[in-house]
Amino acid sequence: MRIYILMGILVLGMALFGTMTGYWVTLFRNSSKRKGLIYGGVLGLALAVGTIVLQRLMYSIHGGMMMDLVRPVLIGLNGLVVGNFFKRTAVVVPAVVGVTGSVAAFQGNGELQLRKIQLALKDRPEVLKGYKIGQLSDVHIGPFIGMDKLKEMVDAIASEHPNRLVITGDLIDDLGYLDEVADYLDSRVQDFPDGIDYILGNHEYRVDVERVWKRFHQTKMHMYRNSHQQILGGPRPVYLVGMDYHFKDDVQEENVRLLDKAMKGMPDNAYPILLAHHPNYIPEAFRRHIPLTLSGHTHGGQINLWGVNLVPVYKPYWKGLYEEQGLFAYVSRGSGHWFPVRLNCAREVTVFTVL
Repeated sequence: MRIYILMGILVLGMALFGTMTGYWVTLFRNSSKRKGLIYGGVLGLALAVGTIVLQRLMYSIHGGMMMDLVRPVLIGLNGLVVGNFFKRTAVVVPAVVGVTGSVAAFQGNGELQLRKIQLALKDRPEVLKGYKIGQLSDVHIGPFIGMDKLKEMVDAIASEHPNRLVITGDLIDDLGYLDEVADYLDSRVQDFPDGIDYILGNHEYRVDVERVWKRFHQTKMHMYRNSHQQILGGPRPVYLVGMDYHFKDDVQEENVRLLDKAMKGMPDNAYPILLAHHPNYIPEAFRRHIPLTLSGHTHGGQINLWGVNLVPVYKPYWKGLYEEQGLFAYVSRGSGHWFPVRLNCAREVTVFTVL
């Protein structure tokens, strides 16, 4: 559904942009304003349709037989083609925000920000003081994010020397990279004293969730699927709770059921930290007084103008840090993306330090 909304925005934006451009041209040429409006609008629509056809062609190549033939070449180039050619070809998509906006959107697509956030968690146990957690979310290894970008992300987080790295879903879109991603992350577990934690997102289901789960389970990463694990001891032990992604219509009812399942067996004095790909878990996390929830999924909307998000996303928790009565939740803007346009919403990796 999201892609059709974006297509609609693109068509409307290009038609308006073309119409305005045609009108401005007539002012300089002293020609018919009516013809200028018509020609400009038609040209804008043609460019929009051409862009959509190009994007669909790229995705059909990516997912079809042709990709099976060219994938060894792409992987051999280690992300050069995937990371640069596709993104440069797709740069016409940001035309929805006009010529100057296109430049900014392309720059936002390439930019990676390291966010460092300090958290004064409510009633935190002493063992958590100074503890650091790095977060990757929505990496989307595939046509627009290659292995070079994944290495950049992990290196950026590792430079802050966190105790552990959590990956909150949507790690991979192209199974052709599955072994390479698994081997790479397995080799990086040693860079994080308490290891790497991983949960599923909706895109793992789009490709082959069981294949992804089985392959990553062969690594040294900690895997969570509506389950928990104690990560720190003491009088009030700290637990990570990791959620699977679900597609139920009654979202909140299913969230309650799955959280009950995931937290079953934890002691009453446990101090939980929740990992959930979709931020729709945040309301229930606050209701249960979970001190910290880390999520993603929304990509921060990716296209933001004058403080307004142009892409429909989950509300009210869609980007950044939220606090309610001393409880915190964070929604990542995404470390990667499946749609290569960002405006005023750069890709991010995040490191949290508990005060």
